[in-house]
Order: sequence, then C-alpha cells, then structure tokens
Amino acid sequence: MIIASAFAPEDYVDRMFEQMVREAPRYLWPLLDWFEQNYIGQQNRFGSGRIPPFPPKVWSTYQRTLQGRDRMNNFAEAPHRRLRSELGVDHPTIWRLIDGLRTVQAGRDQHFESFVRGDEPPRKTQRYLLADERIRRTVGCFDADSNFSAQFHVKLTFENKEPKCNLSILSGYVNNQVGQPTLSGRRHDIALIPALKS
Repeated sequence: MIIASAFAPEDYVDRMFEQMVREAPRYLWPLLDWFEQNYIGQQNRFGSGRIPPFPPKVWSTYQRTLQGRDRMNNFAEAPHRRLRSELGVDHPTIWRLIDGLRTVQAGRDQHFESFVRGDEPPRKTQRYLLADERIRRTVGCFDADSNFSAQFHVKLTFENKEPKCNLSILSGYVNNQVGQPTLSGRRHDIALIPALKS
C-alpha cells in the first residue's frame, strides 16, 4: 500500500498512512517507521510536525497522473544507463570514460537534430497507453470517504482490464483483513489469489 499512497492526493497521504499502520502486521512496522521518517514526517515532542527529507509534495503523483503527465522522473537514469552500456565496465579508465562520453554525446546530438528536423518522437506502445489510461481512471475515482487505503491499493495493483473495481478481489482483501488464516500465516498475500482466479 505504500506504492498506492503516491497516487493519493497530498491532503490524504497522512490518513492513508495511518490506516496502513493500523492494518499492517507487526513485521512491517520497521518499514513503516522508516517510511514515516523519510516521506511522511513525524510529530516531535512539542506537537508540531517534523518535516521529512522527501515530503509528499515531492513524490506525490496524483496531479501529474490526472493531467496525463509523466509519473516518474527517469530522465536522469536513462543517460546513466546509456553511458554504462557504452563503457561496458564498472570502473573505466579516464580515457575510456572520455571516449564513452564522446560517443554518447554524438548520439544525443543526432537525437536533437532529428527533433530540429521535425521528426516525430517515438510513440508509446498501445500496452503502455492503455495502462496509463487505466491508472488515470483509477486515480480519478479516488474516494476519500471509503476505506480508501485498501480499495485504492487493490484497484491500482490488481485491476487489469476493467475500469470499474473488481469486487471479488476487494472481498478477498477485506475477508483477509478480518483475520482469516492464510497458507503462509500472514494476512496480506495468499487470500488474494483465489479471488484473482474467479
């Protein structure tokens, strides 16, 4: 559910996190403590909130998703991956690094020239366009008055083709929250599998 909180409005991230804490098994508490310290913020002893290093306004993708913009910022990772593949080693010599930088820069120059010429940029495949549209519809249907943490997480994670919520998955998730035993003894994983098959 931590991932689903990135798609919630910033004003509801605290409520969603509180619900996560109430529903989470004990073995996940250290992870939730870390997430709260770094991404939500904690109250200090004076009652005011301690600002986290990465507040929700930095990582929330709610508005960007509704506007159809990129949800992730991999623009810095792509050149790094390209340079690593060009160099072919983890610790290059300075001369190999310079040659690799020149090669990568030449490729970037060609890419830029194609945009200047007016060539169309590469399009997203249909698979990714459909996935983006499903996520946008799900985020657009965010309902803060319901048990939104569980439902929102399940809709973002398991809903594959339907724009509406798959009730059998939600009922499996809710039944699991009541405490019905699962094969692994944990509450969040195995009970969803029968619901997915139906």
